[in-house]
Amino acid sequence: MSTPLSPYSITIVYLLLLTFPASSICGVPYGSQQTVATITFSVSGINVEDVPPDAAILVVDNASYSFSDLPKSFNWTTGSFHVFEWVEVIPSIVEGKRYVWSSTSGISLGRTGFIIVPADGGFISAEYKVQYLWVISADGLGSDAVGVVAIVDGWRLGFEMLPASFWWDEGSLHVCCYEGFVYSTVDDVRYANANHDRECVNLTVLSPGVLIESYHIEYRLHIGGEAGKGTTDPPPGSYWFDDGAYVNITAIPDKGYAFKMWTAIFAVGSTYGKFDNPTTVWIRGPISLVANFTQAFDFTVSIDPSTLYVYKGSSVTASIFVESVGEPPLRITLFVSGVPQGVSYSLDVESDFPPIWTTLTITATPAAQAGTYVLTIVAVSENMTKVREFSLIILEKAWYEQLWILLVTIVIAVVVATIFMFTKLRQRLKTRLSPL
Repeated sequence: MSTPLSPYSITIVYLLLLTFPASSICGVPYGSQQTVATITFSVSGINVEDVPPDAAILVVDNASYSFSDLPKSFNWTTGSFHVFEWVEVIPSIVEGKRYVWSSTSGISLGRTGFIIVPADGGFISAEYKVQYLWVISADGLGSDAVGVVAIVDGWRLGFEMLPASFWWDEGSLHVCCYEGFVYSTVDDVRYANANHDRECVNLTVLSPGVLIESYHIEYRLHIGGEAGKGTTDPPPGSYWFDDGAYVNITAIPDKGYAFKMWTAIFAVGSTYGKFDNPTTVWIRGPISLVANFTQAFDFTVSIDPSTLYVYKGSSVTASIFVESVGEPPLRITLFVSGVPQGVSYSLDVESDFPPIWTTLTITATPAAQAGTYVLTIVAVSENMTKVREFSLIILEKAWYEQLWILLVTIVIAVVVATIFMFTKLRQRLKTRLSPL
């Protein structure tokens, strides 16, 4: 039995065979009587129906033999040298299937080698195993994808290595794990599988196969809010969304603040409502939004003077001032409540946007009841009401202011009394002068 040689050694041996007679190399005297032995080459593990009949499977002394030629027997001189080689891979007519040399038995154990023909001959038999083609691939990844996509039997496959082809032995076991996320050379872009998690498949190779993982593109949405003025829902931070997704974001102002607008640090292809709250973001690329807040709208109401004096039958005026802060400005409507009977009021301006300067006129009719009253100025905006109280004192007029009324009353009384007395006197005289 001989030991397998390297291709280089085989070449040297073959040249020796061409240069010197085998009997001379083996020490057999030239011209002495030579014996012949039979060496048979055979193959196992190959399905005859799978292999093209003309496919070379064996090379002996530079002559090729196909599967249909086997088994093949040679009658060689005892002690002669010969070189052989089993073709390592035999194609199959079945797509994704092939046969691969696995071992050699007999007087040689190698796939290639040389033999010195023994006196009793022998055989050399090659065993082939079945292999199936498996293709590992991924779809949905762009040319910007970077990093590991899949790990096959511990071998890490990057995007540039896909699709990857493997010839695996029939019945062998393999593990293929796809990464849940594949990152991109473009900032704020990544690819994700459907479950957003590593997915592993255990394979038992019984036929050819293709393993494909589907990925979809995702973009990062960064949400921010002005510190100390408000927050957002979802809370400030970074989030990933599918391309084409619609996302609602709500700005939540702190007490004393109101939403103003959204500011985009960047918005690559994505759209949003700048002044909408909540706003709907259409994700078509990376986007970073910041919720801007302003001091909330508020206002104050004042009156000058804060105490009004009015005589019955007279009027009095006061100045009302409405001042606002914050945004956006809102329309304010004014009215007075708590007005007693016999009293009326009017405002130069009843409704406007602040600042508002207006004059309040209070009129007390003679029927009004003298006394002190507390009235209220009420200012109403969309969702806010402010009040301001003031005092109204209704007075009777002083006696000197009412003297003419007394004089008129006395004159009327005197006139009435005079007329009455004159009438009585006339009746008496008329009675006396009448004939007896």
